Amino acid sequence: MSDTKAKVSWIPPVNLPFQVSGNSWRNISYEVRLVTPDTPDSPVAIKMSNETSLALTVSPGVEYTASVRVCWNSVCSAFLNVINTAFIPFKYPPIAFLKRSNEVTIVLDLLGEETQAAQIVDAFQPCCDGIMAFDNSTQILYSIDSNEGNVMFHRASEPNEVYLFASFLTIKFLTVLPSRAMLVLASSYQIISYRLTATVEHVIYSCSTVLEDCAEIIGLSSDDDTGEIHFLAQFPNGTTALYELNQEDRTPHLLSTSTDLPNIRQLLISHGKVFFVTQKGRVGQCDKKLGSLNVNYALADVNAVIPLHPMTSPNRVEVQPDSIAMGDSKKDEISWVAEPRQDPGSVLYKISLYKDKLFVGDAYTAITTLTKLTLPQDLLQSWSSAQKFDMNIAGINAWMSFNTSKTGLQAPLKPPTAPTNVRLYATQQDDATTQGGPVASTVTHYSFEVKSGKVECSVAAANEPNNIGEYTPKISIDSSGGSISWLSIFQCMK
Repeated sequence: MSDTKAKVSWIPPVNLPFQVSGNSWRNISYEVRLVTPDTPDSPVAIKMSNETSLALTVSPGVEYTASVRVCWNSVCSAFLNVINTAFIPFKYPPIAFLKRSNEVTIVLDLLGEETQAAQIVDAFQPCCDGIMAFDNSTQILYSIDSNEGNVMFHRASEPNEVYLFASFLTIKFLTVLPSRAMLVLASSYQIISYRLTATVEHVIYSCSTVLEDCAEIIGLSSDDDTGEIHFLAQFPNGTTALYELNQEDRTPHLLSTSTDLPNIRQLLISHGKVFFVTQKGRVGQCDKKLGSLNVNYALADVNAVIPLHPMTSPNRVEVQPDSIAMGDSKKDEISWVAEPRQDPGSVLYKISLYKDKLFVGDAYTAITTLTKLTLPQDLLQSWSSAQKFDMNIAGINAWMSFNTSKTGLQAPLKPPTAPTNVRLYATQQDDATTQGGPVASTVTHYSFEVKSGKVECSVAAANEPNNIGEYTPKISIDSSGGSISWLSIFQCMK
């Protein structure tokens, strides 16, 4: 049942042992009625059908009782009744079902009708051998390795690049809360929440009694909107209990128990409704009291049920190699661009610089939250002038990590060393003019008036217009004799 539509489905009568199998030979029909608590004696719909399912129109948020009976001529059986409540109006469907058929993934809506959703199909690849959870904010799919019970993940854009998240437990179920950067993992007798950086966040449930008396976890779900975490636990006597944990007290609370639930493969709770996929591939739903149990008999061989959440804020971050540059703002500064743009301090970068070849030999490493790094002078001094080097950026935020490299970067050209053997000469001039500029490649000439005292001078070389090297110590000449009114000073460098 959605917010405006409902599908009533049922199993046909069982044949007697001496009757031909199937129902095509039978001249039977089904009567379907739909009533509300306010009008129990005045059905809002009465339909006759020869099929075993029927679609009806409903009003949002209204509770309905659907009744079905089988008729042959004028003889009819008693009515069988089920209760369900329509969703309140929603902007987008809260869940979807996935079905794998002939190597093709089909997306089904709440009523089990096929819907076109290429984005969902692309995200859940490969599909659908195990339990999966998709973080829409980072486009990362988490799944369970059915052979080892390990938790793996991969980016939707790189389905063949699979990474290990956790391997020390035999995981049966997982669920993700993207807005809280949290992944919840469940083994048979323990539930632990992890930060998406793979560190333990909270132990939700752990059986502390002898194993024979422990309740086994048979289902796990989370609601990213409310932060609630739900799980089903089955006790040795066959009773199934539904627990709820909120983000305030972080303690599981018992909601309800039941002995009527079918054997389920997957659990999902959304908008106050309990959805499940059975071990036989049927889908169904009930309320949080584990009552009003409904199974969609018109749908079979379903692999998974998934929550649908529109992406409110992207938490995925990338640095493209082309954005890494040396000397754009300052000649000794490396800069890069994170996409999408991030708030300062939201991403931690580890920078590794390799002098000879990427990932070969010792690296200079630095940690920063900025998208730039000034190379320290002691590092530049240990390198050759205009040294070629390679760079690796490993970044991490609360949701994901990434790795980017760039080769062939070039350190700045070192300025020349201080000139040696500098001498200062003075000659008397008569033109009383000031001159400057290069006279030759190693000589500079200046003229200026001197009254008395010393004339001091120091020299530096340059190999680029703004790349001036170290100046020499000052040298001086005494002009206090007063006999020289104009000096021409030559600085000679070798």
